[in-house]
Amino acid sequence: MRAVLVTIALALSTSAVAQQIVFVHVRVFDGTQMLGRQTVVVENGIIKSVGAKPKQLDKSATLIDCRGKTLLPGLIDSYGDPKGAQAAAVFGVTTFAGGPDWVHIIYDDGFSWGLRRPGASSYEALNDEIDGAHKKHKKVLVEVGSLRESTEAVNSAADGLIRIYGGVQTDPGLPKLMLKKKVFLIPVLTMLEDAGGKSTGDAVAEDPKLGPWLTPEDRVRLKQHVPGKPRMEGSFVMLRLMHKAHVPLLAGDGYGNPGTAAGASLHYELELLVRDLGMHPVEALAAATSLPAKEFGLDDRGAIAQGKRADLVLVSGNPGRKIRATRNIEGVWIRGVAVERKMPAPAH
Repeated sequence: MRAVLVTIALALSTSAVAQQIVFVHVRVFDGTQMLGRQTVVVENGIIKSVGAKPKQLDKSATLIDCRGKTLLPGLIDSYGDPKGAQAAAVFGVTTFAGGPDWVHIIYDDGFSWGLRRPGASSYEALNDEIDGAHKKHKKVLVEVGSLRESTEAVNSAADGLIRIYGGVQTDPGLPKLMLKKKVFLIPVLTMLEDAGGKSTGDAVAEDPKLGPWLTPEDRVRLKQHVPGKPRMEGSFVMLRLMHKAHVPLLAGDGYGNPGTAAGASLHYELELLVRDLGMHPVEALAAATSLPAKEFGLDDRGAIAQGKRADLVLVSGNPGRKIRATRNIEGVWIRGVAVERKMPAPAH
């Protein structure tokens, strides 16, 4: 299953793409686990080797000493508007998942969010839409608002759910059903927290590791708020049950919605996965790399391994211990080419 691969406009020369880059003395998160000091060799935009330093390197190779630093796969945003790709790359987000082989259906009457959508799709219509998409060999993401809608979407053979529902109800049977049906969830905790009245946007804008790289447009969006005031007691109980049951939970920040900023909000989403769900930081990292790569069929990325695309993020510190270290970005590479991390000009 092919997903959309966002093309980020980088002015690159052929020689820049072909250049060999060697990361030495680097801690590596390979997509599933942390590896102690490694040497990672990148050539022609592809990871050539991971492990011991090769006996022979190109004379023109660029060596990067990474003592005290961690190399991550490029981050994947599982739910965000790809129009923010250029801005998101500065924050190490190198892929927005989804695309023409995925159908996005909204199945939410708005009741849980204090809204009303009288024209919301019926259960019968949902079944028909999902069945029609599958017959066209497309997979389906369903955006839900309530526990009932979540259960019905899973029973209708949705491939993934977008956003944990708002409400006080829980059902221990839902995680079991999702595992049986092989359905993943993109919780979008950033949106849920913002709707709950917390200053999500301020937390991102005021972070010294994120704020300086925000565009003026993103600063405006961060001051906006998601409509509605959902009850969330049941939402977080259910999320913890899903995590405990090993339902695949993917990181997506809902960029494009009020209170979000391209790329920056995904780092906040990782923090919420650890803080509010009790994920280990390594699990949260997988939720933004190897897990979405698996679920969206992105076989060429999401991991640091021989033959994978050299979409990489170098950070200082160890995000496998403290998840906020993902924000300590030292460099970003897409297909082995460095992204220019240029601070935007301040708004007048």
